Amino acid sequence: MSRKTTSKSKAKKYKKSDKDSNRELVLKEDGQEYGQVLKMLGGGRLEAYCMDGQIRTATIRGSMQNRKSRVWINKDDFILVSLRTFENKKCDVVHKYTEEEVYTLRKKGHIPDRSIKEEEQDDDDDMDVIFENL
Repeated sequence: MSRKTTSKSKAKKYKKSDKDSNRELVLKEDGQEYGQVLKMLGGGRLEAYCMDGQIRTATIRGSMQNRKSRVWINKDDFILVSLRTFENKKCDVVHKYTEEEVYTLRKKGHIPDRSIKEEEQDDDDDMDVIFENL
């Protein structure tokens, strides 16, 4: 006997859509910068390392937080932020990049080949202590 499925099946509700696979690549414009999430602060806020070398507090905009088109942002994700002209230490998250888009941006030279995590590990390796026999 085959298993019956109802119209309220959760499989249909949570099925992955193919709309992300063919979306257009969003590049930065004036007043925008690429960034990488360092940590989540809660309340729709996060700490991001922007590619201009500054660490900023970013706010996830409302259209990315609503119930129907919620975008889940995690640590080490690459994002596009909109810089504020009146506050240098704050910015707004405009777009989240998928892994394929990050690969494409790295290939085109918009994002450095190495992530922040890899750079921190290399900095730790430089602090080796060498003892000499006296």
